[in-house]
Amino acid sequence: MAVVILSAAVAAGAWAIARAVVPPELAPARPVESLSIPYEQFDDARTVDLTATLQPSPGIVARTQGVLTRSTCAPGTALRSGQAAFLVDRVPLVALSTAQPLTRPLAAGDRGADVREVQQAFAGLGFTGSVDGVVGAQTIRFYNDLRRAAVADAPLVEAIDPASLVWLPSAEVVVIDCPTAVGEDLEPGAVLAALPPTLLALRVGTTPAALPDAARTLTVDGVTAPVDPSGAVDAATWGDLMATATFRAYALAPDDVVLSGTLRLGESIRVARIPPSFLRDTDDGRVCIEDHGTVFVGELVSTDLGSTLVRFDDEPTTADAPRADTSGEPCA
Repeated sequence: MAVVILSAAVAAGAWAIARAVVPPELAPARPVESLSIPYEQFDDARTVDLTATLQPSPGIVARTQGVLTRSTCAPGTALRSGQAAFLVDRVPLVALSTAQPLTRPLAAGDRGADVREVQQAFAGLGFTGSVDGVVGAQTIRFYNDLRRAAVADAPLVEAIDPASLVWLPSAEVVVIDCPTAVGEDLEPGAVLAALPPTLLALRVGTTPAALPDAARTLTVDGVTAPVDPSGAVDAATWGDLMATATFRAYALAPDDVVLSGTLRLGESIRVARIPPSFLRDTDDGRVCIEDHGTVFVGELVSTDLGSTLVRFDDEPTTADAPRADTSGEPCA
């Protein structure tokens, strides 16, 4: 009798287990047969390495000897024509931007193209005398005014000595390093300020394969520049780019610093975010989905977090999962 009761209990327990309800979170996932397609704006922002071709700059060079008694040089700051950022033995060295460095002293009555260049540089600083290629009293007086703007009691001189000038390649230059400290002994040729090298070419190292003809921009430290489809960066923006902290660091150690920036589309585009399993290939290398029997063809733009970003010519709103007999086959 006990055996019969035990057998009945075991059978009842087995029936109860068989009838137990499986929790939803443990139930097998039902295959997704269709989905609603979400759309978003996409600018394809990505970090890219840059390739720069540089020509070293000689920097700002002393043409006299003595002790550097004052310097306002600082990395990232500008040196301007007409100013005296350096004093040697308490005598100001006036920065001057001319086509070529002055190579001879200029005294009253001296003539030549170099005189005219100096007068033209002075004119850009407020000189109102004649720019005639002849050194006159006004030319010498203006030079003394520049010296005394830096040091109020600077001795008056009767000639412009090349050794009392520092040559600038342009009216304003940005310093990347100041290798000579106040108190150091200078010899002619000593570098007072290092300048960025001349940029001869700048391009994106590798351009994205997707959207090869799309206009793009490069941003470095907040400075944005157009980039053509070949990856070349617009030369009109090189000056601003070279003034950034990233470029200054690269210019100081181009073999040790990786030059990079953010590349993005010039204008964002609208893309669909679709699971890869819903996509099929086309014969011409694009992708497609089906929506209730209608085929929609698009361009694969990118992949992101398990989704594929696709730009469609005609935008579908829903997508059907590929049938088992068509999965992996190109769209018709």
